[in-house]
Amino acid sequence: MLAVALAAGERLRELFLTKDLNIREKSGPGDLVTKADIEATEIALELLERYFPGVHVVGEESGGEATDSECFFLDPLDGTLNFVHGYPEFAISLGFWKGASALAGVVYNPISRNCYTAVSGHGAYKNGAPIRSSHVTALASSLIGSGWPYDRSRTERNVYRIGKIRNLSQDIRTFGSAALALCLVAEGVLDGYFEEGLDSWDIAAGAVIAQEAGARVSDFESGEFFLREGEIMASGADISAQLAEALRIS
Repeated sequence: MLAVALAAGERLRELFLTKDLNIREKSGPGDLVTKADIEATEIALELLERYFPGVHVVGEESGGEATDSECFFLDPLDGTLNFVHGYPEFAISLGFWKGASALAGVVYNPISRNCYTAVSGHGAYKNGAPIRSSHVTALASSLIGSGWPYDRSRTERNVYRIGKIRNLSQDIRTFGSAALALCLVAEGVLDGYFEEGLDSWDIAAGAVIAQEAGARVSDFESGEFFLREGEIMASGADISAQLAEALRIS
């Protein structure tokens, strides 16, 4: 998986530095696909078939439906809008799941060359060094991350939640890459993160990495995490209940 992410990521780096983009819209002005998305997908699929023949792949550009058997979730360029605007916070995200069980994840930013990895039961790592989530005990002392869903009918609810969390925490940040935001939770840079309206390939790898770093990962309401629902809350364990309570809309 690491070899796949590094190879596809290096192609992203080349295209980012040369500004060879070939942009087109998908669902709307903020939902874009570029030459980089397509070429990184092609590289990743070729290598996945070579290393893991016959294993199903679900991806933003490759399509496919999740199954209960072993499955890869591939986002070849998480943060396409950042990429297009020259903002170097984007990544290739590759998660490996079996049904509802998270098995492994890799998230690689080819510009910073930061690479986050995790295997279930074996911890989380950044560039080979172990990482752990935050031990902040109070939401009032925390820095929280979030993002904006493509579906703009969700904007009002999202603005409400972001405003509420900002008033209860030290501040809030948005990144444009769910995969990288979850990795920042894993290494304790962010004390928590929440977002809705995501696709499974956005969060499949980051969720594994955050969990293996000791973070609590769930939806906003039930305390469980359901990959295919596209709603995620991740935080250091000590503020998980506080963050969940703050995210509730009565």
